[in-house]
Amino acid sequence: MIVVMKPDTTTLEIERVSQELQSCNITPEKIVGTHATVIGLVGDTAALNPLQIQQLSRFIEKVMRVDKPFKRVALEFRNGEPSTVLTETPNGFVAFGQNLPIVPIAGPCSVENEEMILETARRVKAAGAKFLRGGAYKPRTSPYSFQGHGEEALRWLAKARETTSIWRESPMIFDTYCYTTKGGVDVSRYSTETLIEIATDEVLSCLDYQRGGLLTSSYEYPGRYKRWAIGFVNPPLEVFTSDRSFTIKAHNERGMVLLPFLAECLSKRSQLQAVQGTPPLHGGACLDFVNWDKDQITGSVRPTERFFSEEERSKQPSVFRVVREILSAFDSSEDDHLGLYGAFGYDLVFQFESMPKRLKRSPDQRDMLLYLPDELVIVDYYLQRAFRLQYEFETKYGSTRGLSRSGEVINYKGKCLTPTQSSDHERGEYANQVEKALDYFSRGDLFEVVPSQSFFEACDKSPAKLFRTLQQINPSPYAFIFNLYQITLSMV
Repeated sequence: MIVVMKPDTTTLEIERVSQELQSCNITPEKIVGTHATVIGLVGDTAALNPLQIQQLSRFIEKVMRVDKPFKRVALEFRNGEPSTVLTETPNGFVAFGQNLPIVPIAGPCSVENEEMILETARRVKAAGAKFLRGGAYKPRTSPYSFQGHGEEALRWLAKARETTSIWRESPMIFDTYCYTTKGGVDVSRYSTETLIEIATDEVLSCLDYQRGGLLTSSYEYPGRYKRWAIGFVNPPLEVFTSDRSFTIKAHNERGMVLLPFLAECLSKRSQLQAVQGTPPLHGGACLDFVNWDKDQITGSVRPTERFFSEEERSKQPSVFRVVREILSAFDSSEDDHLGLYGAFGYDLVFQFESMPKRLKRSPDQRDMLLYLPDELVIVDYYLQRAFRLQYEFETKYGSTRGLSRSGEVINYKGKCLTPTQSSDHERGEYANQVEKALDYFSRGDLFEVVPSQSFFEACDKSPAKLFRTLQQINPSPYAFIFNLYQITLSMV
């Protein structure tokens, strides 16, 4: 018998229902699927009434009996969803399942001697197998036939495991894939396994003093939350905008290789124009819209007099044209993770709405800041697996191969300034703004408004420490932290 819970059921409610079912002298097994959570009932369920179980919770979608044998591996026992089996190894978990990659297991029928099994282990691992198998006991009908080396063979197998485990302490590339993006960039992607227990911690610790970001989840919701965590440090390129101008900046030699390629891509767009002078591109080509200053290219969006209707607002010229061009240049159906990561500001609304700005803006304000990483740490919580993706790019202007993935070291303490105020609003001022907005809503003059209030407090702890603390005290479905050089942006 299985109990299918509704998709919006909380973890606490699932645990409560499981405890109720356990009191019926059966063993409940929670099965988290892609679309729903199923509680499988193991034991004598003949006397259980499905209608009575249905009344245990309003979050129970249905109760079904499973009449087929081998219930724990039957699709009916899992509400039609294939099972996933996680096997723990010295190098982390390996997942088996219907919709997962095949897990190669290889080895000899019989373990004949130590030298043979050690050499086999090396070759099996080099060929990509995850498990080594070997026969230690070989029962035969005739007592005169070879019966296997028994316990001695087990010791040889243990030594082979220890030997290969020692090799795995240094990162092992288990997958290499090459493809060409829509923009004509030749990409080589190298996948390296890493320990899931420390994958995000390594990224988080680096974000105290290096550019980068981490997006993760701290809440389980089938098919939605707690599937992925993605992090990176030392991105080669940064894209930021201010009003109608944009800058693409290289942070290391790898980024410098990509700048001329991106400049050529953007030069084909008539919506962009020059900020200042126009230096030549490699090979003598001239770009009539960019200002190229050593490690960065800058430009702006050309103004337009054309009227755009409400439905066409997103089509008008804006700094998002730059974002689309970069994404298009690196786009490929062969990769789901390579892209731009960063933060957007509220002032981007002025890209599409012609409104007067009543508040004074800081001269160095950035409305958008996005990173293009060339190395990503990916955690798949569902498969209990973590891996590192490293990218090499090659265009007609050069290749990133052999260049260091370095970056500027940043002191997170900044200027160590002491706050001069606790808030940017006087007491009661924010509440008055809300009351004023309510009057506008009642008249129909406002559909949506986003008031804000900033608070200031001195903190000598690192951003990573603050992020970890917030994760512990705030059960948010997702969280992120970005080191944007001038500020560290965090939310849980």
